[in-house]
Amino acid sequence: MLTDYITSLLKTPRFARQVTCHRIIEGQEAKYAGLTRPLPPALSRLLELGGLSSLYTHQAQAIDRIRAGRDVVVTTPTASGKSLIYNLPVIERFLLDPDARALYLFPLKALAQDQKKALEKLVSPWPKDARPATAVYDGDTSDYVRRKIRENPPAALITNPDMLH
Repeated sequence: MLTDYITSLLKTPRFARQVTCHRIIEGQEAKYAGLTRPLPPALSRLLELGGLSSLYTHQAQAIDRIRAGRDVVVTTPTASGKSLIYNLPVIERFLLDPDARALYLFPLKALAQDQKKALEKLVSPWPKDARPATAVYDGDTSDYVRRKIRENPPAALITNPDMLH
């Protein structure tokens, strides 16, 4: 158990002196909020089909800022819904402008693959020809596929800082 491990570390003279702060933060009930401007019906339906009836407060606040053209940095724990924060405005843009393009940057190839799957799963209820095309362009992408991506860029290109450079 994690609690036992941390307790053990705090009792170890070698590690305990390196701990500068230790506190336990109690869990709290989730807080939800609506968007200032509702999502397009097609996008709201995707959320419903995915079992999401509302957004967390941090998601709604960040999405409102993104939709207002502001830059946003979100730092929350794993599995707190960060992907929706950027995917919803991107998909909304695709709905409004079929020629729109998005560039996703992730530091790890595995994360890029996971995020590609998450984006594709989110839009999977749509007919295949209505879904935004996605592609990963990284060190594992063959020369043939790289050339195809350059010739016909997808709506959402997922890569990493090294490949972008």
